[in-house]
Amino acid sequence: MKKVFVVLAALLLSAICQFAYAAPAVVSGLTGSAQAIPIAGSTRTLKNGDSVNEGDNVTTGDKSSLVLTFEDGQIVALGAKSKMAVTTYKYNEKEPAKSSVLFSLVTGGMRAITGLIGKASPERVAYKAGNATMGIRGTDITFATNGGTNVVMEVYAGKVIFSIITTDLFGGSEKKREITVDVGNGVLSADGKFTTGTIDKINAAVASNRFLADAFKSLNTLSAKAAVDAANAAVQKAADDKVKADAKALKAKEDADKAKSDAEIAAAKKAAAEAAAALLAAEKAAADAKAALALAEAAKAATTTGGPATGAGTPGAGSGAGGSGGGGAFKEPASTK
Repeated sequence: MKKVFVVLAALLLSAICQFAYAAPAVVSGLTGSAQAIPIAGSTRTLKNGDSVNEGDNVTTGDKSSLVLTFEDGQIVALGAKSKMAVTTYKYNEKEPAKSSVLFSLVTGGMRAITGLIGKASPERVAYKAGNATMGIRGTDITFATNGGTNVVMEVYAGKVIFSIITTDLFGGSEKKREITVDVGNGVLSADGKFTTGTIDKINAAVASNRFLADAFKSLNTLSAKAAVDAANAAVQKAADDKVKADAKALKAKEDADKAKSDAEIAAAKKAAAEAAAALLAAEKAAADAKAALALAEAAKAATTTGGPATGAGTPGAGSGAGGSGGGGAFKEPASTK
């Protein structure tokens, strides 16, 4: 019995561990080839539906693109010849504000659209690219890096706190620069120059940097179009699902209120019917009482005025000639002749 208990406990612990360490992301779009390189273990060739775990390094091949959908709805799309590390992904479904995200783009191009964690606690979501860190505020951004000090970023929704550490030309002291980049704008840090402005301005500036230009281009070619479309579709679906859920909840509340109102109306009608019945009964009782009173008064009147009289002076009363009372024997009247 003890051995059975130990085996069951081990199985339960294994199931709990598998649940606790469930894969945070799945491949939801893939063109070309992609791989996942874990911290420990063998490299995995990815296909649609495969899992990607915290700590994995994800790479894409030439003319390839990849979309990852995370548990909270976060979307990551990688362009061709890109590498990204899932440095940190801890999602607390019951309390998203206690979650945290850090994705590190090692090289290539990436598009990131935040999910529930970014909405609940944006300060706990960040992306790294080369020597830059991007703190998001409800964001849809595209960025690229050559793996060193060349970084470009463009903001399509929300805003980004862009921080970058640079060194002087002689590799001396480091300098941190931090700016806020609003929607419709971008930033380019390349070859010792720092450029900010509209997305059109950044696109024009990045054209002279072949690697970054190619990385950005890979996110906009037909091979990457499926990735971007899938990302947008996933975000739109999540928004639509929320609208439907809200509408369903509202209808349920309205139905509950209506049911309560109908019950109250039915109860009021029943009470009114009972009151009307009681009133009719009271009116009938009053009519019956009135009729009984009328009969009683009629009977009383009959006993005091309609019966034979009794007392002295009644004709014919007494006995014989010397009878007592007011009457005597009858005498014929005397003749008048």
